[in-house]
Amino acid sequence: MWGRIVTILYATIGIPLCLLTLTNLGGFMATAFRFIYNNICCGLCCLCCEYREKAQVRSAALKYKDAENGDPGASEALTGISSPESSGSKRSKSPTKGKVSTTVTWRSGLKRVLKTEDNKAVRVPIYVSFLLIAGYILSGAVLFTLWEKDWDYLEGSYFCFITLSTIGFGDFVPGTTQDSWNNQQKLVLCAMYLIIGLSLIAMCFDLMQEEARNKVRALGAKLGLFDDDKKSTGKPPI
Repeated sequence: MWGRIVTILYATIGIPLCLLTLTNLGGFMATAFRFIYNNICCGLCCLCCEYREKAQVRSAALKYKDAENGDPGASEALTGISSPESSGSKRSKSPTKGKVSTTVTWRSGLKRVLKTEDNKAVRVPIYVSFLLIAGYILSGAVLFTLWEKDWDYLEGSYFCFITLSTIGFGDFVPGTTQDSWNNQQKLVLCAMYLIIGLSLIAMCFDLMQEEARNKVRALGAKLGLFDDDKKSTGKPPI
């Protein structure tokens, strides 16, 4: 009787404390992921765009130079820039000016990406959160399948999903078929996997909740259910 009473009291205090911890940790991880997504992913995209634009400008400059040295009328067909001989009074566009303007445009765009003051303003697509959850569950399935010889990938994925979703049937428990030392080692690693996984799910829920809120706000503004923040404040909605 006293054991049941103590269990009820302990769970009454422990479950809200655990949820509060996971919520705060998930919010911190969501802010960190927004920063990483904004600076690394978008920065790599900008670098790829800059490399592609530089290659296009360099190729156009070489074609223009070859056409100018050979047939003057071929420059317009190769680069879309007419030469002085073929255009008459029209002034030819310089590839150097295009290259400078492209570099300035890229640098200004990259500066806007890196100078984001509020990481909460960065919107992470919902499919990215789903990919993170699916990848974490699949990695756990591979890990537990290697540990447990009797488990297949379906059972490993089932255990990870049931446990991380806090359903917790308890029909599959890893580390129960080996000796005691391996049991202790695997139980510690399993606990770490679950703690990180619950925090990751809390982070993904935070990201998806904000993205869903933004989409619902934009849909409501489009349908005229309420005023758009951009019209009322002059600033884009967060």
